[in-house]
Amino acid sequence: MDQALEWTKLLLGWLPDAMLNTRTRYPWFVVVTHSLFAACKFRAERRAADEAYSPAGGVASMAVAFVCYGFGGTLMTDLLTGQPIGVVIHPRCFPVFVVCWYLVWYSPFDLAYRLIWEQKRGPLRLVMLGGEAIDSAMTPLGRITKLANANRGGFNLVAAPMAGMLAGLCGAFWRYMDRVVLMSQGKAGAQRTMEEAESATWRTMGYTALWFYYAVWTCDREDLGHETWLPIENDHCGTYGGPDNLRLALLGFHAV
Repeated sequence: MDQALEWTKLLLGWLPDAMLNTRTRYPWFVVVTHSLFAACKFRAERRAADEAYSPAGGVASMAVAFVCYGFGGTLMTDLLTGQPIGVVIHPRCFPVFVVCWYLVWYSPFDLAYRLIWEQKRGPLRLVMLGGEAIDSAMTPLGRITKLANANRGGFNLVAAPMAGMLAGLCGAFWRYMDRVVLMSQGKAGAQRTMEEAESATWRTMGYTALWFYYAVWTCDREDLGHETWLPIENDHCGTYGGPDNLRLALLGFHAV
């Protein structure tokens, strides 16, 4: 019990630093935990439909997992908004995912999958959930900031919020394609994906509205002196990096 409490305190002190680092980069901690979770989610989906499922070489299955459960949301967002595809050119995303994929499927005694996915309690599970929460909550924010920097000026009124919404919802589109088209789950798969997408839609709309207002709109409105309707300090207007305390608030809300 005391050890679990110490791990919890360590995690609560570590997560804010990892989350704040997403303002300028994609931290190792976040990309590793997200990649492991994506690979585990894909394996759980496949094994639930067919207990004997095997990736059989892994290349095609790995590609499906990478797009449908890992980085398809940001990939599709960049394609639809005409931006460089970050998950392809980023030096960490694909190599880390490949390593995590093989760990989840082929680790000795199946330890990786058992500890990360089947073990529902414990320090490791807490760490993994913390990293996944950072990735999920911060991805729409990062797309808004990226589009705002690429399209400075009035176009941000359209481009930046659209990027945030796409980042939060495109992942559900890819999972729909996997469940309904590739796994032939029909109405059951479609209904499950739509339920996930519904909750993600409302959550992403809230994140997008708050982040666009504080990180982009108020920074572009020099005539208002960057004043906001809540006293939230923003020291990153030059890069549309957004207020650090708002990042923390959104992460806390998402984790709860």
